[in-house]
Amino acid sequence: MELFSNYKPNQYKVPVYRHIKIFLKEQLELDVNKPIIADEHSIIGKMVLASLRENRKERAMEYNDKYRDRLVDEITLELNSYMMKLGPRLSKLTRINIDLDMWFKQSLLTFIEAQRITGIPEYTACRNFLAHYKIEEKAYSLDAAYKFYQREKVFV
Repeated sequence: MELFSNYKPNQYKVPVYRHIKIFLKEQLELDVNKPIIADEHSIIGKMVLASLRENRKERAMEYNDKYRDRLVDEITLELNSYMMKLGPRLSKLTRINIDLDMWFKQSLLTFIEAQRITGIPEYTACRNFLAHYKIEEKAYSLDAAYKFYQREKVFV
């Protein structure tokens, strides 16, 4: 019985990338080791609603299968009663990792562009971003951040 003493039927452990968990902690000042309350008014809640309403599972499943070995951390989401009525399943909630990673990468691009405008080189701006969010090399490398920027900078 002790095994289930902290179990709540509206809490789901969702696998995420390590850099996402760190980013959430710093960006939203969350205690990511406790359940994150998701409601319609929070950005995470909006992502949860999008994943619960999504009927095209192919993209999310294909993406998560491709990068499953990188999903080494997890966050616990606590859903409200409305979200529970939508019939949450872990397979649907896993899509939130894609949305959070997109938010992380858009933040990276915005940060680099803001620093570039002030005269800071892009590579240094990548390093500053990772340092600002306290993301260690093994979670998301400086090289990966810079390569992502190089691939995407046409759109910035």
